[in-house]
Amino acid sequence: MIPQVGEPAHTADDDAGVMNTLTTPRLPRRLIGVTAVASTVLLGHGLVWLLQPDLNPYADGELSLLSRAMPLMAFTALLTTLALGGTICAAIAVLARHRDSAIRVAAPVVAAGLATATAGLSGLSLAGYLVAMVLPFAAVAVALIAMVRLPRMRAPLGVLLVAAAATVIVLREPLVAGFTSAAGAMIDRAGMLWIVALTLTATGLWIACAALTARTSRLGRAATAQVVRFRVPITVLAALGPLPYAVVRLSWLTPWPIGAHPSGDPAITAWGMLLSLGAWMGAGLTIGLIRPWGERFPHWIPRVGGRTVPPLVAIVPGGIVAGLVCLGAVGWIALAGPLDAYFWILPVWFWGPMLALAVWGYAGHRADDAELETHPGGATPDAAHRGTGPTGTMVP
Repeated sequence: MIPQVGEPAHTADDDAGVMNTLTTPRLPRRLIGVTAVASTVLLGHGLVWLLQPDLNPYADGELSLLSRAMPLMAFTALLTTLALGGTICAAIAVLARHRDSAIRVAAPVVAAGLATATAGLSGLSLAGYLVAMVLPFAAVAVALIAMVRLPRMRAPLGVLLVAAAATVIVLREPLVAGFTSAAGAMIDRAGMLWIVALTLTATGLWIACAALTARTSRLGRAATAQVVRFRVPITVLAALGPLPYAVVRLSWLTPWPIGAHPSGDPAITAWGMLLSLGAWMGAGLTIGLIRPWGERFPHWIPRVGGRTVPPLVAIVPGGIVAGLVCLGAVGWIALAGPLDAYFWILPVWFWGPMLALAVWGYAGHRADDAELETHPGGATPDAAHRGTGPTGTMVP
């Protein structure tokens, strides 16, 4: 096009700058900042473990499969090096506001390295017990709020709450014993819980950076489009992942228990019921990724009812769980092969990847919706990059 009088000439550099802006949006500043903090904290722990091996929680090999396969000092050096590299790259991105190329390049390497170093069953096991302790109370609170704000649901919810109360009364002694035992174990392993939380948080943040970096590439956009296209069946399959385990644990309350603990301890049976409840609730929350209430809070929820659900409210916990399950799958496959019944009772090798894809599809879907709201006429950044207008026609 010929510039008008008084209009600055349009150069090839301008086109390159526009294309750069459209195809490589910067990573969120908050994500970079939190990633830098987590990496720095992990680096500090690694340096302490190198100087004081007696304080290293990976010494017994319980927290990581890789820590069993290589010398402790070599493993600690690897973990510390990954944390150091991540800290430097994230710090560069924090200090240089318009330069995040270092963290983009480092993200896939650090994410893969930390995921390999932290893979194991400990994180999944601890998270499962924590969820089993918290979710029942959350479920009761939600049911009570729904009864107050939804008159038509009072009868069915009332029946469920009465049944739950009766179950608690009948199993009060084993439930109390199970809760006491689990709470005691959590307190005794508070240090391990902190390390698991720290390493998984750092790993998850770097995976998020890597995912956002990949999404801005041509291949990443094409893959996201396909995942979004099939996100409904993917999410349904992800919701089915924990259900075999949930059904098996519920069978412990029947005369035909499947895989019941040989001791027959009532506390273990009661705890299995709570784990089953957590699995059922997890399946329900997964379905929320494709339901309207996963995008807009139900109107009966106080204060936020009717408002749009911030995408991160679902993406962050969903991504954490998917990461925990995927990392735990490595240890599970090593522990139980296809000929072992528990390989199929708790199919983390299937559940984890499907849940990750479901969260990916949800994130892509919400990003598409946000883009449409920002560009209601259809003139999205991608369209501008392709040189097309709202109707797909070429722009001169």
